[in-house]
Amino acid sequence: MQLLFIHGWGMNSTIWKSTIVALQSYECKTIDLGFVEGGANQPLDESRPTIVIAHSLGTLWFLKNYQNGVGESDLNKLNLKAFISIGGFTNFSSFTPVATLDKMKEGIRENPASQMALFWRRAGCKNFASRENLNPEKLHEGLERLSTWQAAEEAKALKCPKFILASKADKIVPASATVEQWQDENIIWHETAPHCLQLAEPEWVAEKIIKQAQAL
Repeated sequence: MQLLFIHGWGMNSTIWKSTIVALQSYECKTIDLGFVEGGANQPLDESRPTIVIAHSLGTLWFLKNYQNGVGESDLNKLNLKAFISIGGFTNFSSFTPVATLDKMKEGIRENPASQMALFWRRAGCKNFASRENLNPEKLHEGLERLSTWQAAEEAKALKCPKFILASKADKIVPASATVEQWQDENIIWHETAPHCLQLAEPEWVAEKIIKQAQAL
């Protein structure tokens, strides 16, 4: 069994470091979306049984790529055995005002470092990266996806088991939105962690991943 990790907006694959350390008995791979330099894409064996673990926008990105093949990967070839979403969603714009996303886009254009500092603090990954490591073009592209992409149908079409890890204290994705968008799925709640569950509670996240892997 291999584990494939996909990070969210404004981060890179290093956000999984502590979680992967706690999963030493599994082969772990990462996909990096290019928002912040310093991450890594690692070659996959599509034929091997795979559990995908995606955080935040990574959930939306995976669903679009796996089901529709939007041109960035061959994820539709994966031998997918389970999907775990962490602080994820199928429609970000349904609970985030358009004005908020437009203001974030403006912030990325005018002062990326300041905009990201605000977001990282709210998400629970304060001081995640330095100013020179930011990729404003990719960050703006990610905000466009958050504004326009919807993947409820793609989520329903997944043939594998789905598990949702979420926090009731998440300031980016409200608990009410998690319930609304994943109402028929297995939601596993943390009471106090921020949006970046894998940073605040890596052992808790790893424990849930192991439990689902062992149940397959």
